[in-house]
Amino acid sequence: MAKFDLGKALKQVGSTAAKATEKATAAAKNGVKNLQETAKQQTDKISEQMKAGAEQKKAKEALKQAEKKATEDKEAMEAGGVKAIAPQNAVKVFYYLMAADEKFAAEEEEQFQLVGKEIDPNFEAHQEAIVKNCEEQMEKVIDPADYYDTLQDGVEAALTGEQTSLDGFITPKLLMWDLLVIANSDNEYHDAERKLIKYVVRKLNIAKDVFLEMESSLLTIRDIEREMDWIKTTDRPYLAIEKQVRELDKRREDILGAVKALITL
Repeated sequence: MAKFDLGKALKQVGSTAAKATEKATAAAKNGVKNLQETAKQQTDKISEQMKAGAEQKKAKEALKQAEKKATEDKEAMEAGGVKAIAPQNAVKVFYYLMAADEKFAAEEEEQFQLVGKEIDPNFEAHQEAIVKNCEEQMEKVIDPADYYDTLQDGVEAALTGEQTSLDGFITPKLLMWDLLVIANSDNEYHDAERKLIKYVVRKLNIAKDVFLEMESSLLTIRDIEREMDWIKTTDRPYLAIEKQVRELDKRREDILGAVKALITL
């Protein structure tokens, strides 16, 4: 019978216990690590949800403030005796004006784009829907004799419709000036165009003398630019025409300054 070795037995027990302890410790560490990772993921998820909620709340608040400001601006303008016109409705009036002479000149379309982008920060996003709306109105023409009346009906709807907009507003006098600019951009001022502009003047209660002064100013500017273009095509040396060109340019700028002052009055 083999002799029982107590020392060896204790050593084996100790080794087994140590291994068991190491496994338990490793398992415990892995468990803690897994718990920590799970907790971190849940914390991150909650944090993202809270952040998204905060951003959504912030966006809603910003929209609310923008709507409030738009309403206040509109009320302030109307309280001062000035009707506010939403950019999208103004663009509709521009489109009807271009259609008044039953043709769309390239120069008018170019000016339409420039003015549209100037008054409406989201013009490109709105343009397609606006043009479609105007074309639908123009399709209501029954007889050729109804053409102008149909355009005028469209203008009236644009001027009397809802004018609240987050994209700002323009004043009647600014609308009138932009109409004059578009109408004369092709160097032709048709009777139908002038007739439609005069309708806008009456509809918005713009003083007759203000309209006539702006119209005269625009026609004078057009004549000045024609003269400048003609001078530049002559065979005269630049030094001989420089002074004349500068004088014409200054005269044009003075007229534009007077018009801007008139618009803001």
